[in-house]
Amino acid sequence: MRIMIIRGITRLSILASLCFVATGAVAQSASTPVETASQVLTPAKLPPAQATFDPATQQWVVSNELFNPTSGFYTVVAQKLIGPNNPPCPHCAPDLNFQPITSDAAPLPGVPANVYGRLSWHTLEPLEGHYDLSVIDHVLEPCALSKPGAACLPRGATFGFRVMAFNPQYKLDTNVTTGDDGYPIYSDSPAYLLKDGAGKAHGWLLPVNPTDATQGHYFVPDWNDKFVIGRIWALLKALGNRYDGDPRIGTIDIGLYGSWGEWHTAGLPDSTDYKWGAIPYATNATYYNINEQAYEANNGVPGAYQAGSDTSKQAIIWAHVRAFPNKQLVMLTDDATSLCTAMHINVGNAPIGLRRDSLGSYTGWAAGFPPASECKSADGQDLVAGRWKHAPFVTEPFGNGSSAEFPCQTFETDPTTNQLAILEEVPQYHLAAIKNGAFCTGTWSALTQTEQAAVWTAGLTAGYRYWPGRIAVQVGQSDQGRAVLSLNTQWNNGGITPTYVPWRVEFVLRASGAVSAAAWQTSGRFASGIELRNVLPGSPTSFADNFVLPTDLAPGRYELDIRVADPRHYLMPMQLALKDQGADGYYRLGTVQIPDTRGGGRTASP
Repeated sequence: MRIMIIRGITRLSILASLCFVATGAVAQSASTPVETASQVLTPAKLPPAQATFDPATQQWVVSNELFNPTSGFYTVVAQKLIGPNNPPCPHCAPDLNFQPITSDAAPLPGVPANVYGRLSWHTLEPLEGHYDLSVIDHVLEPCALSKPGAACLPRGATFGFRVMAFNPQYKLDTNVTTGDDGYPIYSDSPAYLLKDGAGKAHGWLLPVNPTDATQGHYFVPDWNDKFVIGRIWALLKALGNRYDGDPRIGTIDIGLYGSWGEWHTAGLPDSTDYKWGAIPYATNATYYNINEQAYEANNGVPGAYQAGSDTSKQAIIWAHVRAFPNKQLVMLTDDATSLCTAMHINVGNAPIGLRRDSLGSYTGWAAGFPPASECKSADGQDLVAGRWKHAPFVTEPFGNGSSAEFPCQTFETDPTTNQLAILEEVPQYHLAAIKNGAFCTGTWSALTQTEQAAVWTAGLTAGYRYWPGRIAVQVGQSDQGRAVLSLNTQWNNGGITPTYVPWRVEFVLRASGAVSAAAWQTSGRFASGIELRNVLPGSPTSFADNFVLPTDLAPGRYELDIRVADPRHYLMPMQLALKDQGADGYYRLGTVQIPDTRGGGRTASP
């Protein structure tokens, strides 16, 4: 079996622009006259990314995969569980730092440029107004060979995260306190929300199992409590003050509201997932009276708990926006009204992207998130469907499956096409990045060959894949008699998304053959005016750059190289679908002839 993803091109658009130079040269407009015949370079292109199964070794051979920010697979870390190897103690805080999760991940041939994790609110704010951000800081430390099992950042990678206030599934990684009945209370929210200094609860307790009180309680924040909303603002302000300007921090989920911060209030499970229904329990649910009892016990007045109001939800969204004006935010898709609110907000110059945590499910993916949404712009454009052109859509597989009542849904089939839904959803929704893990079974080897093939196809398809396919080189003169290097580059994107990073494309001329090297030839760079974020898949784009050459440039043959670099000097250079990459991130495009232009007359063809 062979899995291959091929990215093609369909049409050509021509763009011209005023260009600028980082060092070593001065840019000219696209109207500069060119006087030599074109020299055309066609650099060696990488074949499409592919995963091929070897029956002899029972292993997958993956080739030509690119590892770039917000593209393809991303790595996941998780907070540690309290258990036999990490027991709580009466006089110390449990170790809730992150740890790598690799048991069910696809064995990648390289290192993704993005790491992601979720963390509990109580971990960040153990006491009211006192913040402990060490759990994030530990992940931001560079990876060290001496600590191969530590959660850390590979060189040039970023860490993205979501904060949760309520996790109804994993009791052991939540804050454990004791209720008045002597039974444990599990909470991802800080303990001071359970009972403040005046003895008031800012939320409610619901039983882990309504038929067995000894199993304890979950604490669910009151999303409409002004005190809770105020503390969410304070938390995010603290996070923004520390991390908004940190290049190591990547995409941030707009979280906190609902179960797992996913913007829904589904399911209080025990040994059988989702057995007890929605949170709060609906009025027609068997255990609705528990809501009433808990509410009266905490507040002394009758009335059932409510999900968050639109006003409360908007406040949580804006708390993230205000805290992180310089970060790429993504919004969960389960709450349509809140999603639309986020789609109308620009954070700095970046619109808010999308996140959904049910990739591969058929009914679960479509629920509340149809291909056409009701969130429109002023001119009627569907903001959700078209958001991929401007901001990333990040996702993870629907990777549960711990009970017969809630089986694995990562590999559901579309009944109308009989195809695995995951293979349809990735290209249809232009997904940028996919979590490498949570594929239901707990281990990669437990997946069938067909399921493994689907994972590879999804990960190798997601994101972008750029390369310059053709560079036409000419040398002429400006009106002032200066030599001008003109480059007309055809840019291709064989992926399904654009990049969302403001990269800088740099060309460099390196001395070749008998030409003696000058300092600018090895360290100077010509900065292109191309904006790769505008190069969408399927539409090759030609871009013209014109650079004034130094007056002392000797005629002769030069090697022309290209690199796509981070202007902030943190990210590693973009991996292009080209061969011949050097250690400095530059790719060799070919050799060009620079004629003698120092006489001020017309130049001869090379």
